[in-house]
Amino acid sequence: MERFNPADNSWEAVAPLSCPRYWLSVAVLDGLLYAVGGWGSDNKTMSSVERYDPRSDRWEAVQSMSVPRWALSVGVLGDHLYAVGGRDNDGRVLSSVERYDPKTDSWEAVEAMSQERESFSLTAL
Repeated sequence: MERFNPADNSWEAVAPLSCPRYWLSVAVLDGLLYAVGGWGSDNKTMSSVERYDPRSDRWEAVQSMSVPRWALSVGVLGDHLYAVGGRDNDGRVLSSVERYDPKTDSWEAVEAMSQERESFSLTAL
């Protein structure tokens, strides 16, 4: 993994994730970068979540989602992280949504979307 320093227009290497992930989604909550779900190098959908602290240049595992997802979207609203849609291990497109609370390190299901979605952009307004 690398991060960009706009002050001197340069890239620098930082601590790597604990394992390769493809088709994951990322978001920043409270100054920490979350890497959520994805497709693993073992050809399986991932439910695991890692959190990066740029101050210490360290990743740590946090509670996994209850539903493994790849090609999902992740967004922040208030003090929570939302994992939305994506595909499951069988390739089915999902409409389900989970919400992560960093204070309790827990995920809970919330209202599903009206339609299944994958590989889309998500933002809070």
